[in-house]
Amino acid sequence: MRKIALWAGIWALCVSSFAQTSPSSTSTPGSKYDPLALFHPLFNMQPGNDYRTGSGAPGPNYWQNRSDYQINVTLDDQQNSITGEVTITYKNNSPES
Repeated sequence: MRKIALWAGIWALCVSSFAQTSPSSTSTPGSKYDPLALFHPLFNMQPGNDYRTGSGAPGPNYWQNRSDYQINVTLDDQQNSITGEVTITYKNNSPES
């Protein structure tokens, strides 16, 4: 419990130090630069389309190809060899051929 309280105290100190040293709205008098507006978490949201929404989630026409692998391998440590077979089943879900 003491470790949690210690980390909470360190976190509170860092946050209060940052709040005191960070600029409130502009970096220099007369400047229109506002770092809080520029680096807002949602400043780089892109408009959505049929394949992806603005947040990056799959859209209504999102598709994804599929591959299934079946791998059978044998290790022969006397002969220092590895032998095996691989079967790959590929499914093209794309609207393109």
